[in-house]
Amino acid sequence: MAELISRVASRRSRAAHRLEVSHLGRSAPPVTIGLVNNMAGAAFNAARKQFCSLISEAAGDLPICIHVLSPVIHTNSDSTGRRAFRHPDDMEELWAGAFDGMIVTGSEPRARRLIDEPAWPFLTRLMDWCEDNVASAVWSCMATQAAVFHLDGIERLPFKTKLSGVFECQRLTNDAILDGFPRRWNAPHSRYNDLPEAVLDLHGYRILTQSRVAGADIFMKQARSRHFFMQGHLEYDGGVLSREYRRDVSRFLAGESERYPEMPFDYFPEDLSTVLTTFRQQALGARAQCTIADFPPRAETAVWPTPWRPVAVQFYRNWLVYLQRAKTVESDATREQLRG
Repeated sequence: MAELISRVASRRSRAAHRLEVSHLGRSAPPVTIGLVNNMAGAAFNAARKQFCSLISEAAGDLPICIHVLSPVIHTNSDSTGRRAFRHPDDMEELWAGAFDGMIVTGSEPRARRLIDEPAWPFLTRLMDWCEDNVASAVWSCMATQAAVFHLDGIERLPFKTKLSGVFECQRLTNDAILDGFPRRWNAPHSRYNDLPEAVLDLHGYRILTQSRVAGADIFMKQARSRHFFMQGHLEYDGGVLSREYRRDVSRFLAGESERYPEMPFDYFPEDLSTVLTTFRQQALGARAQCTIADFPPRAETAVWPTPWRPVAVQFYRNWLVYLQRAKTVESDATREQLRG
């Protein structure tokens, strides 16, 4: 269930990358990342590709080693699409591993309550384990909701309709993890639930970036480990929201969903939005006669721009540098203890 991707990042021309690596030292050991992928099927492969590509680009000259780990039993999903998760005791390749940082993906929510999610037992143990074994962890989407509920009992709140689209975000602080960020940018969100900013603030979470429409975007909490939480999806490629929208339309047409999905906000170009609106009206008027085969093909195959990519690369670059420095400090402390 584990896959190892190990490499030394190729040299890049960006001055900021050269400066940071020079400061850290060329002989620094590789930063070891655990990528816990909670997706299954085609979504597993897509998430792995997106995160590995992003981390690889962000690394620049920094040597990195990525271990892709899956708690999902990929061959055992029932007809409802419910994911079967391995028992946490069977994840020895994770618990016995040595990682500097951890990235934990979400998975599509299947239950009203977090404690009823198939991933819940695994995610709670993983949060406790990260506190003692990594310098920092990045939690994404449903994994963010589970981690925050486990840490502080903050319940996710469902939206009336799915939040999907590209939303303007802004930075709220000058934390080092945001070094190099613009003041504003557009980023994708895709979720059924929310963690309200006011509640996060009351429990000591520091909101780093925010959207006036989508709410808290990136926030953090310093416990024994430094945790970063994402309600958005900086890792997304340009076609994810389109593929998700088609999937949700397909579920409506198949009778698996009662509500026709809302079109992703500020995502499709105007001419395609018009075509998709016409298809929606046809589907609502004659649901039994309309099939997903009639879905406008351009919305299936097109890949739209990713204006959030530079911000995504910068965030993970800053995170990798933080992990490298934490690793160096730990190594120096260990050497001092040995000398003593």
